[in-house]
Amino acid sequence: ANNEISANEKKVCRPINEKGIIMHRFAIYCIIILILLSSTSVANIIHVPGDMNTIQAGIDASVYGDTVLVSPGTYYENINFNGKNIVLGSLFITTGDTSYISRTVIDGNKQGTVVTFESGEDSTAVLSGFMVTNGYIEGSPSLTNTAAGIFCTNEAGPILDNLRICNNETKGHEYFLGGGAFCGNKSYPKFHN
Repeated sequence: ANNEISANEKKVCRPINEKGIIMHRFAIYCIIILILLSSTSVANIIHVPGDMNTIQAGIDASVYGDTVLVSPGTYYENINFNGKNIVLGSLFITTGDTSYISRTVIDGNKQGTVVTFESGEDSTAVLSGFMVTNGYIEGSPSLTNTAAGIFCTNEAGPILDNLRICNNETKGHEYFLGGGAFCGNKSYPKFHN
């Protein structure tokens, strides 16, 4: 019995080459990525008034990364993002048509601040393409009522994009800080127009 290995047998017994190891690792990485992608949630679009009757109901139903898309109309409400890092926009955000800004109105009906960011919302919280109007604050200012139109506090840093902020009023105290908007207590919103 000859204990020598022929040249053909040596090729069969060789370890996996460098290219084979790379392909094996690539396949494992692909499987891991697929598992991660399948376990994450997909962002939803919530239509107002189609899916929800009010903007606040749309915000309340949303989760991180969702978009609340608002059709043209006047919405008499005072809204609060309540810490939700979502996009809230008129049809301006899908079309780029600036006429939607004046046709999609959040009207505070003189019942306080129209839009509030007070729970640490970050730059993934976006308000875009609205007219913000008829906010009204009267009396002594406090950390919860110093702006009639848009109020940002408690380290909130939303993006405020292509908004018309008009006809908002503070009254009754010389220290009110914003009829249109006020940003305090380490808040850092970004205004884009």
